Amino acid sequence: MNDTAQTRLRAGFELIDGALETAADAIDRVEDDIARQRLRHSWERLNRARRMAHTMLERLDGETGDAADLLSREVEREIHQLDAEVALLNSELRSELATTVDDYRAAAREQLLAWRSRLDELRVQAALARMEIRDDVDAALDRMEGHYHDAAHHLHTAGPQTVLAALRQKVRRLLGDVRDAAAAASDGLAGGPQS
Repeated sequence: MNDTAQTRLRAGFELIDGALETAADAIDRVEDDIARQRLRHSWERLNRARRMAHTMLERLDGETGDAADLLSREVEREIHQLDAEVALLNSELRSELATTVDDYRAAAREQLLAWRSRLDELRVQAALARMEIRDDVDAALDRMEGHYHDAAHHLHTAGPQTVLAALRQKVRRLLGDVRDAAAAASDGLAGGPQS
């Protein structure tokens, strides 16, 4: 593996490290206890995944040839996944910390776009999955799609007189349903437990 590729991977990690540090500080400002605990749990999971991917990157120094290329591609996939999940965590944080309906709508739209990307990514993975798990994964993805559209509808139809707390609570619940369906789909693709 060449130095340029390794430098690019390390730069990706530096961005993720900074975003996770920013998220850790912001989580403490979330007023809702349940949301704060859920966000803290997500942050801890992402931080563990970051440490594991960083260990893989450090192993690259000792690898050569095909082994280095394979590990490099794996680290790059991990960085891409972490980047997407950290962006989603930060969009969730911005929606939790919004103080106006307009700010909340902008943050929630950003969050919906991140979930749309995750849904599309899981659909591609499901298309490549073994036939025996595909039906379970497709059902979870269909649930995720339905919850996604419900959240988008509530966000779109909220007017300027909408009470921020009510909108936040409804969209938070719907995005929780999206999150649960995404986890079920991911578990199905990984061959793990189905919910």
